[in-house]
Amino acid sequence: MKSPACLTLVLGFWVGASAMIWFTAIASFSGIEEALSINEPLGQRANVPPGDKEALRKSSIFVFAGELNRLLFRHFNRAQLVVAAAALLVGVFAAPRPSAIAPIILAALCVLALTFYLAPAITDLGRQLDFVSRASPPAAELAKFERLDLLHDVYKYVEAGKCLLLIAACFFALRKPRPASEA
Repeated sequence: MKSPACLTLVLGFWVGASAMIWFTAIASFSGIEEALSINEPLGQRANVPPGDKEALRKSSIFVFAGELNRLLFRHFNRAQLVVAAAALLVGVFAAPRPSAIAPIILAALCVLALTFYLAPAITDLGRQLDFVSRASPPAAELAKFERLDLLHDVYKYVEAGKCLLLIAACFFALRKPRPASEA
């Protein structure tokens, strides 16, 4: 009988790493805002007046955080491709039920979409808008902001779907097979 322990370990690592990457990305922007609010000289050096969210969003330090997040997600997505391959390999050899493999394949397809379509589109558009005012963007840039927001939303939903698929794969891997007499 195949043991699901190794597969659930790989899948659990993958879900945990996904949660950690989102926490890190969110914390990078809110961390800058908090650091500037508690360290006034830092805000002065960054040319960000206290409480001025628009100046913060257009500041080099905020754009730098955005660029770090782009790099973080690019490298994480590439790492996810390796983890997806490992999960599929382990799943083929260790999953007690074949039903655990389908969600892993779908999660891997999600990662392909994130890596090769959504992340590059967000990166390209984000760089075009790095120093553009969100409060009163030029008319030509407004549609770009709307598209960027849409791409971020789609990215989040695909990422959440991927995590749900991985949790489902764990469930299918851990579920006890029914005895042959009940099947």
